[in-house]
Amino acid sequence: ADRHARFDLENDPPIRATLIRENNRKHDIAITTHHIAIDGWSLPVFLDELFTLYDAPGEELPHVTPYAEYIRWTASRPETGSTGFWRDQFEGLEEPTLVAPDATDHAAGTVLSRRLDRDATIRLSNRARNLGVTLNALIQSAWALYLSRRTGQRDIIFGTTVSGRSADLPGVERMVGLFINTLPLRLRPDPSLSASEFLRQAHDSLSAILEHQHVPLSTLQRIAGHDRLFDTLTVFENYPAGPADGDAGDATLTVERHSQHGGDATHYPMGLAAVPGETLKLTLSYRSDLFGTKEARRVLDNVEAILFALADHADMKLGRIGLMDTTETDEMLDILHGGDRSREDRSLPGLVRDAARRVPGATALICGETRLDYAGLERDSAALARRLVGAGVRRGQIVAMLLPRGIPAITALLAIMRARAVYLPLDPAYPQDRITSVLADAAPVLVVTDRQNAALAPHHPHLLMDGEAPVSAANDPLILPRASDPAYLIYTSGSTGRPKGVPLSHGAAVNAILSRAERYPLPEVSLLLPSLAFDASLGVIFGALASGSALILPEPGIEKQPVELARLIERHGIREWISGPGLWRAVLDEDGADLSSLRTVVLGGEAIPASLVAAHEQSMTAALWNEYGPTEAAIWCASALVIKDGTRLNLIGRPISNMQFLILDASLHPVPVGVVGELYIAGAGLAQGYLNRPDLTAERFLANPFSPGQRMYRSGDLARWREDGQVEFIGR
Repeated sequence: ADRHARFDLENDPPIRATLIRENNRKHDIAITTHHIAIDGWSLPVFLDELFTLYDAPGEELPHVTPYAEYIRWTASRPETGSTGFWRDQFEGLEEPTLVAPDATDHAAGTVLSRRLDRDATIRLSNRARNLGVTLNALIQSAWALYLSRRTGQRDIIFGTTVSGRSADLPGVERMVGLFINTLPLRLRPDPSLSASEFLRQAHDSLSAILEHQHVPLSTLQRIAGHDRLFDTLTVFENYPAGPADGDAGDATLTVERHSQHGGDATHYPMGLAAVPGETLKLTLSYRSDLFGTKEARRVLDNVEAILFALADHADMKLGRIGLMDTTETDEMLDILHGGDRSREDRSLPGLVRDAARRVPGATALICGETRLDYAGLERDSAALARRLVGAGVRRGQIVAMLLPRGIPAITALLAIMRARAVYLPLDPAYPQDRITSVLADAAPVLVVTDRQNAALAPHHPHLLMDGEAPVSAANDPLILPRASDPAYLIYTSGSTGRPKGVPLSHGAAVNAILSRAERYPLPEVSLLLPSLAFDASLGVIFGALASGSALILPEPGIEKQPVELARLIERHGIREWISGPGLWRAVLDEDGADLSSLRTVVLGGEAIPASLVAAHEQSMTAALWNEYGPTEAAIWCASALVIKDGTRLNLIGRPISNMQFLILDASLHPVPVGVVGELYIAGAGLAQGYLNRPDLTAERFLANPFSPGQRMYRSGDLARWREDGQVEFIGR
């Protein structure tokens, strides 16, 4: 009970003793101290003096320098040299190193410890000695490299405790009080450095900061210009030996240590303490509200693995040292895989043809008052495909479509694909410069358009949807594309630079479409809102048409009229909504809107604000999904069900079937659960590269080191994976 009683420092001394009488010949004494009076180094000194007095009562102790002398000595030291030193230490520091940037100031903590066996301890100590560094430097290096792998940073700073007992102060080694200080240790684990070079950097840095260890941390933070330089701490407990267990010098006094509850307390989210001895003890202190026991165990596993990698492979480059062993890597590869599904040799128009055979009389398209059933859509798209073939279009050639959203556009899309050409959508509402640029880069053999929009592509051959159709044999055979054939060419928005043409195969797109039925309910009635120039439109179009559902094609520009969108939902009983968060918020905010027919709301393209999630849950029963997928990964490749408690707002979920996520560090090593890395995407949905950009293709589509002969796409997004296999988007 005494151990858990708090000190009232305003009224009570910072040390108390309780004498416990067991019988006339045996007593126990429990001594409880506050850190403000006795730090870890002072405790052995204090106990030694206590036992000396007990063993020889009445005798005076040797003179010791009082703690007040340390205070005077510290105040008298000139700060000029130390200030300049620390200013140089912080030069060029761009950001702090934080493992829990959103952590609050106070929460319960816990610890997890392990001991290395004697042989392993000797091995580490000998290797450090042979490399000319201390065991402390080896441990600090391992922690720095762990933080680098965890945060993705190459400029690492963390706190390390120092004794604070300068050799310049006579008698300091026998003084009792609070001397320890926390100093920032800055290390740069550049991947090109060898382990021995990095260990020497750590050794030299530790030696340098000890010369200026008396400067308070608050002063150092002010010099650095950061209120929060770090949120992890290391402690190397090289305290002097205290009185030995057992006989304390008097036969009537025996010391029994039933448990050791000392150690320097830390208020940081995570810290590593190392206690050298015959067996090296490593203790991880961590905030239990931020990190679970399994993650804490993994942290110790990772640090231990790095320790031995640094010690055993002095010439190895840091870039080759990862956090995870083969077993952990295999676990990640399995958890972040969407599972294998057979897709056969299918194509996008083949999916629509199959639906037309199942439900020929069902409504396929609705645009205003005009409706077209599946049989009519098959008939019209096949007829137009024959016109394209008759105009000289051949397999694999690019055919552009320059039409507004409507039934003719969907018919043309299917016709281009049925002619086994590559569909290139262009939005007539786009700026002329954008249209001209895409046409120049893609060089389509034909532009399918109408009289109103033909002038937007004046230098390319046209096929007019509203023109005179030539006579064509009605039964000319049309061979569906193969899964390996290119299906469409989408140009990225160009928000991160010059727009890039991304060709995707039928097999990649079919996998994305069939995966929708595995993740979401049947659309039944869906609404096409994305521009036809975006690949998101293909997800809506084929998600509906492959399932035999009805697809509503609103008039162009309706995206700016949320009240009309709300009426459209009510009038047609629309079940599925797919858009960006902003448009959905605008519709939700419409007073009196009846959105009760919706069963599924899918948002993508940007982060979903917490306020939008709250508004959705307040007024809607429809499931809310966050969908993720770059153009290079065929429309979409993951999604997560969103809830409003704030824990899932950034989740992008799990990959769809036949797709895989890889979260890797800068050296392409897998990172453990909870660690931020770059998101790579692999699997059946990958693009074939970039049109006319072999250099960029080589930069972004890399050989997959975990699947020989396969590729992976470097997304540029930062992410981390969780225990439950969900992936969290962090940023770019």
